[in-house]
Amino acid sequence: MFSLIFCIIGILSFVIFRNYNNLKKIIFTDIELKKSEARFRGFIENTDNGLLIFENNIPVFSNNKFNEIFQVNQDSLPNFRLADYIPAWEQERVKLMMSKSFQEAKTRFTTWLSNEKFVNLNFINDTETAGYYQYLVVQDNTEQKQILTTIDILSENIAKSNDSVVITDLNGNIEYVNPGFENLTGYTFEEVKGKKPAILKSNKMEPVIYKDLWNTITAGDIWKGELLNRKKDGTLFWESTIIFPIKNSQNEIIKYSSVKTDITYKKRIEEELISARDKAEENNRLKTAFLNNISHEVRTPLNGIYGFVQVLQELDLSASARRSLHIIKQNCEVLLKLFDDIIDFSRIEARSVSLHKEGY
Repeated sequence: MFSLIFCIIGILSFVIFRNYNNLKKIIFTDIELKKSEARFRGFIENTDNGLLIFENNIPVFSNNKFNEIFQVNQDSLPNFRLADYIPAWEQERVKLMMSKSFQEAKTRFTTWLSNEKFVNLNFINDTETAGYYQYLVVQDNTEQKQILTTIDILSENIAKSNDSVVITDLNGNIEYVNPGFENLTGYTFEEVKGKKPAILKSNKMEPVIYKDLWNTITAGDIWKGELLNRKKDGTLFWESTIIFPIKNSQNEIIKYSSVKTDITYKKRIEEELISARDKAEENNRLKTAFLNNISHEVRTPLNGIYGFVQVLQELDLSASARRSLHIIKQNCEVLLKLFDDIIDFSRIEARSVSLHKEGY
């Protein structure tokens, strides 16, 4: 009897022990699966690409990046149709690609919020696992496309600009010039590539100017000024110049660039205006001197007449004679005042007299 009981207990112990080990293995396996799933989910949620998984042609999973790109959520995912986003002329091509094992396509679409997106679509079909799975991997190139578009616009503007644009390395060796530079200086890009902008020096500028220029841009600042340079054919020309450092995202200087405008004509006009001003001032000076001389030559006899009239007025003369002397005296005073006004006006023109506004 007891032997039978011990036998039953032994059998039960064995069964329990074996099931316990199996249960432990199942628990450990489940834990590892959950860890693996967590790692997988963490990876796909933090990737820069969008991921959409189809099971038997029905969307069953999408990561956050995919939801962000297509502006969808998990609730609306079962109703997601790629055809709703792809332009009509792309529909057949995308449909054909989705039917093959691995294909890549570039396309663009507009979200329901009217945001235009440029994307790469990668289709992967998995027929080896239970069920039929498709994986849609989406790379959002919208920002890169916008940057490239901006670069294209800037490049086009630089290429068509009449201003001279030069880009050099950190040692000042020329890496790029635009057509504006070639048209202005007469040098082609091939002729100046790898050389320094100093090939344009006229040797008519003070060396301290170039020293200040270099110290300014190597310190990360912008230099502005006017330079007298020499073209390939030896012709001198003036440029209004802006030279500045080009920096990367770490604020490190990686290139130098200059934008120059030909101001030769402006300089010539300025010189002509200065010359004309100097000539006008000289003419005013000569005119003033001439008028002073005329005033002296005329005023001297006029003062004599005026003084003689005053003497005659002291004599006992007839009424008719006195009237004649009075008229002569008045005309002398008018002439003397007129000469004073002419001299004052010429002095004002020559800026040798300062005017002050006063009340009266």
